[in-house]
Amino acid sequence: MNNNGIVMGSGIKLSRNIKGIPFPNKMNKGNAEHVQKAVFDAFGGFDNFDFLPADSLDEPKKVALIERFGCGTELLKSKLASVLIAKNIGTVITLNAEDHVSIQCSSRNFELEALYATACGIQDILEKSIEFSFDPQLGYLTASPSNVGTGLKASAAIHLAGVSLTKQTEHLIMSLTKLGCTVEGIYGDGAQTLGSIFRVSNQYTLGLTEQEIIKAQTDIVSQLAEQEMHIREAVNTKNPNELADMCSRSLGVCRYARRLSFNELVQHVSNIKFGASLGILDVTQEASDKLLEECGMSLEGVNGTALNSEAELAIRAKRANDILKAY
Repeated sequence: MNNNGIVMGSGIKLSRNIKGIPFPNKMNKGNAEHVQKAVFDAFGGFDNFDFLPADSLDEPKKVALIERFGCGTELLKSKLASVLIAKNIGTVITLNAEDHVSIQCSSRNFELEALYATACGIQDILEKSIEFSFDPQLGYLTASPSNVGTGLKASAAIHLAGVSLTKQTEHLIMSLTKLGCTVEGIYGDGAQTLGSIFRVSNQYTLGLTEQEIIKAQTDIVSQLAEQEMHIREAVNTKNPNELADMCSRSLGVCRYARRLSFNELVQHVSNIKFGASLGILDVTQEASDKLLEECGMSLEGVNGTALNSEAELAIRAKRANDILKAY
């Protein structure tokens, strides 16, 4: 699917819980260790993973995991959770956060079917020795009622700069909600979405098969990307100089700024991606995505040391300068 960088990635998440053990919000340390040992035994050890217990991580490192791998925000509060990062990057398993086991597979490409197949392969390994909580009528039982049934969330990160620029965001979100989608800003708080980058996922996990959920999400996101591109082309036709100026200014800031906040970075990257998709800027989508990945909220200094606010601004700007020089 050629979407000019509009669809920035996709993900599959399977939520599962071990039969007979309380959900993580009610479990004790012994329950958590039981889950961890069951998974350890099912895999024959954690040699193929980087194993990160939550109680060994400070808050910036937890934020980095959430930001980079999509781990749930429950990780910030939990002392019993742990994260398994597969050494073939793209697969992360979170233990004892929202649910006992969350299998998350992600890709920079829009490939829900392939990611689902990977997640199912991991689940098959676990189910050889683990019995997950399953009700014949309801399906898989989860800590949140919104995940009961398939326990499947199929999502895509999508850049809707054209929709935002033409002030159609609110209408679009209402339309997608009616189609059974949840739409969340990836960056920013509930009141403001930074950079017009959204995560679109299925709202319902009950009453549909996994294949129906994936097909519906694939169709919706594909149509959404096509609609966004039409809007961008219309904006460029109507105001070419204004659009080129906006995108070029953002490129200049990321190339030469000496101080750069995360909020500034996200908005400028959004403009750069917008310009690149229309051929206004000679910047690859790979470069703009790398700006977000390597200049995020959770920057650290040498040897993982925490940064003060001024150092963080300077390091983020320097990294952005260097990334753009390399492309």
